[in-house]
Amino acid sequence: MKEIIVGETKLFWNNPEEILGMGGPWIGDLMVGERITATCTVVNNFLFDKKHGKIYFIRYNRVSEWANDNFFSIQYYALNSCKVYNMNKAYDSIYLDSIDGNFLIAFKAFHNKDSSKRISINLTTGD
Repeated sequence: MKEIIVGETKLFWNNPEEILGMGGPWIGDLMVGERITATCTVVNNFLFDKKHGKIYFIRYNRVSEWANDNFFSIQYYALNSCKVYNMNKAYDSIYLDSIDGNFLIAFKAFHNKDSSKRISINLTTGD
């Protein structure tokens, strides 16, 4: 997969694979620079919050072999601490769309085409 430059940081997804057997989404290991930062992350769906130095992304949480047990969560990589943080909510599907002030705009779907699935997540509280 090709590298993406975010600010001064290189992102790359290693070992991409299709999940859910419906042509996507694809997941892989998120590489920041030369090291694996998070495993099982959705390929190419991330947001860069330049103001706060954070890269938001989606992680696929495989807790069992049964698809109904597994879920998606939003995480972020803090550039200043080089650590990954979890936002502590589980989703059946999620798509990151944009950042508007202190809100992350997302869709409870794998795309942003259905406005009825739009949600706003407060980046200060995580709600």
